[in-house]
Amino acid sequence: MSYTIEPIEHDADAGLEILADSLPELFRAAALGMLDIILDRSKIESRTTRLVAINAESVDLLLVYFLSEILSLVQVEAFAIFDVEIGEINEKMAVAEVSGHPEIPENVLKTEIKLVTYHQLDVHKGEDAKWHGRVIFDL
Repeated sequence: MSYTIEPIEHDADAGLEILADSLPELFRAAALGMLDIILDRSKIESRTTRLVAINAESVDLLLVYFLSEILSLVQVEAFAIFDVEIGEINEKMAVAEVSGHPEIPENVLKTEIKLVTYHQLDVHKGEDAKWHGRVIFDL
C-alpha cells in the first residue's frame, strides 16, 4: 500500500492532494486525511464497524459522495471513525467498512467540516499509472 497526502491551505477551507498506487488506496487516503482534519483518531478505540456503499456517475462524484457519507457518520450519527477499509471499488461504485467507536469521546473533535465541495475537484489516473486526487472541504 502506497500513498501520499499533502494538505491544501485555503482561507476558509482545507483540502487534500493525494497520490496513490491504486483507486482503493486513493479513496482510503482521502477518507483518512479528511478524518484527521476533524478527529484525533489516536484517541479513538475501534469497537464496531459500519458499511458504506456509494454509487455515482463518475469517479470524481464518487469521491465526493463517499467522503460526504463518512462525514455524515461522524457529524450526524456521532460515530467516531478510526479506520476505513475499502472493499469493492471501481470508477462508479465503492463499498467500504469503517471501524470506530459508536459515540464520539471527549477531546476527540478537532475541526468541523461543513461539506465536501466540488471546487477544484479532480480524480484521475495519470500517465505515471498512479491515481491523483484533489478535494477541498468547506470549514
